[in-house]
Amino acid sequence: MSPWYDFTCPDCPAAFAVDDRAREELLDIGCIRCGATVTAAAFGRRETAPPSAA
Repeated sequence: MSPWYDFTCPDCPAAFAVDDRAREELLDIGCIRCGATVTAAAFGRRETAPPSAA
């Protein structure tokens, strides 16, 4: 099972849970809402998957 993270954009109100693959994509391409550069500081490790992923 892939780890999950809480993503919070540093420049806009975007905030949502992402899996490891989506985290890597956000680090590569930036925020999908505003295009801001994203660093590892924008992610917090979740203990569990979000309800929608179950």
